Amino acid sequence: MKKTSKMRQIREKNGLRQIDLALQAGCSLTWIWLLEQGGQERVSQEIKERVAVALETTVEELFLEV
Repeated sequence: MKKTSKMRQIREKNGLRQIDLALQAGCSLTWIWLLEQGGQERVSQEIKERVAVALETTVEELFLEV
């Protein structure tokens, strides 16, 4: 079974669909999908920061593995 990403967990906890988050962060649905699938290295820091702000969290909280 695939592990659910931290970003997806936070998004769902906030009651947001991927498209809602994309609109709030000012980015494409494709970027949201890619981030949730673990493609952080392909997405700019600016987009990661906008997503974190939209989710009221930090980039570190969303993407750093412990």
